[in-house]
Amino acid sequence: MKVNKNIIYPIVLIGIYIMYSFFLVKYFYNNDLLIGLNSITTSNIGIKLLDDFLTSLLIVIIIMSVILIKKQSLNRVRLRRDSIIIACILFSVYMGIFFIKGDFSLTGIYKCFFFLIIVAFSEEFIFRGYLFRELDRELPTYLAVIISGMMWGAMHAILPIVDRKSTRL
Repeated sequence: MKVNKNIIYPIVLIGIYIMYSFFLVKYFYNNDLLIGLNSITTSNIGIKLLDDFLTSLLIVIIIMSVILIKKQSLNRVRLRRDSIIIACILFSVYMGIFFIKGDFSLTGIYKCFFFLIIVAFSEEFIFRGYLFRELDRELPTYLAVIISGMMWGAMHAILPIVDRKSTRL
């Protein structure tokens, strides 16, 4: 049986990303650098931004760079005009909720940025836009859903570390 590299490559890439994220979060946790969302101050926001960038946004930049270097369209990860319009509508709704809530403190602003960009965008891009789409091209949809869902779940297996640290702060 021949293994298709179009299936293995995205699984290995995201598997490496999951391990990298785990060890990075563990490093931040062990060195008391992990900052809870409710503990953001002007003196520690730089560390929080670095942590969030390294654990979530760096892989997005890497995947987009690989796609562009291979001279493939960003449609490959479903970045099309209609998805951008939907994203703009959802962004407007989210910003409306942010303004209605009215938490304009540093913590409130960072939470808005964190949940919109760090969490929502990066997870959708990595697991649904990239991993699922790559697997769905080569496998039946139900298998692509199961594999990408399992990897998404594995990524969230590190959350107990983050939650435990956040409650101590």
